[in-house]
Amino acid sequence: MSLNSLRLRNAVMSLSPLRSLTWTFGIFFAGMLVAPIRPDIDYSVASVAFLASCIAAAFAATASTRSSIPVNLPLLASSADRLDWRRASQRCVRLAVAGVLLLAIDRYALRGVPIGSDAFEARDALKDSSSGLVGTLAAFLSSFAAFGWISTWIADFHGQPPSRRQRLLAVASLICYVAMSLTLGSRSLLLVCITLHAYASLFLRQARGTAFNKYIIFALAVAAMTIVATLAYILQERLALMGLSMIDSIQLSSYAYTLKPTDAVLQFLSKNDFLESFGAAVYSLILYLYHGTYEFFLLFDSYNGPSTLGTQTLWLPLKLLSIITGSAAPDNIEDTYDGYRSGVFTTFAGPFYVDFNLFSPLLIWIVYRALSTPFSRLAGGDLRWYFATAQVAVIVAFSPMMNLLQSATGTYLLIAAVAMVRLVPAKQPGRIEA
Repeated sequence: MSLNSLRLRNAVMSLSPLRSLTWTFGIFFAGMLVAPIRPDIDYSVASVAFLASCIAAAFAATASTRSSIPVNLPLLASSADRLDWRRASQRCVRLAVAGVLLLAIDRYALRGVPIGSDAFEARDALKDSSSGLVGTLAAFLSSFAAFGWISTWIADFHGQPPSRRQRLLAVASLICYVAMSLTLGSRSLLLVCITLHAYASLFLRQARGTAFNKYIIFALAVAAMTIVATLAYILQERLALMGLSMIDSIQLSSYAYTLKPTDAVLQFLSKNDFLESFGAAVYSLILYLYHGTYEFFLLFDSYNGPSTLGTQTLWLPLKLLSIITGSAAPDNIEDTYDGYRSGVFTTFAGPFYVDFNLFSPLLIWIVYRALSTPFSRLAGGDLRWYFATAQVAVIVAFSPMMNLLQSATGTYLLIAAVAMVRLVPAKQPGRIEA
């Protein structure tokens, strides 16, 4: 494997959960100091201290694993040379295509979502129909679409280029997978997939020792602006269906309940129609990013329900159990308990607090220590764990805002990423070199 060992080590260490946590929370709280926002609730010192203890538990968990141990370069190089990455990519893409097709069948044929329906009609149709074993299998298999295109990059990186047809199928399945999420008005899967591909690009650039020149930086800036514009447009479309203006949304919507724009921002956005609509939509992304912190403070101070013992963070095992046994799924807690607001982010700690109350830091320590396992395996010399390590890095990147483990976007993708370990076979003599 003709790779500079220092470059490879740096590429692997860039995915360290401990390093990801440090950068994520450092940038997040630095941004909070200068963001044009104002809290609109009273919150206790105890709520701030408890969130700090949850963050400390996550740091302690990642620091206590191999996330800070040097990379085993000899085993890593050996692992890369003896594995069939082209075959792994082929398997991943096949599962992705099958999963996307099954997802479409489940949504439009079995669950009766009208083709061409708007986001609210589609969501209502899905709520009125249960997601059975077919839906669960479709959600799992389609998750491989998030890794299909990346798997072709990694195969290229190891000198095992996939076929043109395989690349096209990888891109097509990814586009369809994200598009079906966008038709429900959800932006989280789009952001997760973008972040995954950004991590993969950074990892491979570091491993190759490729510098970021001015053209790449310009392209990244254009891509970032395009993503922001796309997210703002999606929100505008959702609000249009609700008959709500964008300037009203940043003051009255659920995400603006605890956090409001400053007077200076409102005065600026009121200057013309474009700023009141698209400008306010772009600004709303700041409220989306930071409102979860204050929602957690509100949750800590006002939640009156009992500990739900895993219905938020362990929802997938409970869902599978209900499908297998035929038992009823857990009730929605927003229909039962005071102090719980649905449809808002509460940082990574909120779902843990609802599930385990004051024991949340302990459970966070356990979960984040488990989440550090893929990186430990990767640093230990097994490149097959790259996909799971990258998905954990994405979960960490979103943790100041939301808990991806509470959603299918985080949990199914993590399971698929771990399953990728079994999809990477040993190289067969004569197969790759042909």
